[in-house]
Amino acid sequence: MSFPKRREQLLERARQAGCQWFAAASPAAIGYLTGVFPTAPSLLLLSEKSRLLLAPEGTAFPEGEVCGYAYYSGEFPSRPMEDCLNLLKGRSFSGKAAVERFACPGWVEELFDGVVPADAMLREEMTRKDAVGLKGIRKCLALNAAVFRDLSRSIRSGVTELDVYHRILTVLAEETGEPAEIRCDILSGERTAWIAGGPTRR
Repeated sequence: MSFPKRREQLLERARQAGCQWFAAASPAAIGYLTGVFPTAPSLLLLSEKSRLLLAPEGTAFPEGEVCGYAYYSGEFPSRPMEDCLNLLKGRSFSGKAAVERFACPGWVEELFDGVVPADAMLREEMTRKDAVGLKGIRKCLALNAAVFRDLSRSIRSGVTELDVYHRILTVLAEETGEPAEIRCDILSGERTAWIAGGPTRR
């Protein structure tokens, strides 16, 4: 599902709850709605006509996914509301907002005329899959199956974790026609079963 479609559906759910805005702050939610997962606290404010992002200096988002920026430095969650309003250039936030309450700092709720908790609404939308999403999931499952078929034949005594890792990359490249890059824990004994970790020469 495209990012504009995701935002459209979420805002429709918010409108049904009597809200004109949606406020998200978790990296997972912002990534779901824009395509980029922030590595530091951020705030995304959505309405029918606005997509405003309060983010750390240097944050880069795909063109068109966010149409207003305000950057900050220092500690985001503890900043006074007045400070953040100045960063948002005095924009008006009239109306009610559906708010991702577990992630948004408390002052966010004071921006609006009223709020509706939206964590459950957001979870439902993030787990919704359309035909495009299902196609991607099936493709990933097929790649996993190809990797495990190959490993079941190639793993033998003397093979190291790095050998397995490089074999995984090779199979993925053969299946997709593109170089593969993955991060994974390879469980090959008691140590990695308890603490996990990247591949070694074990």
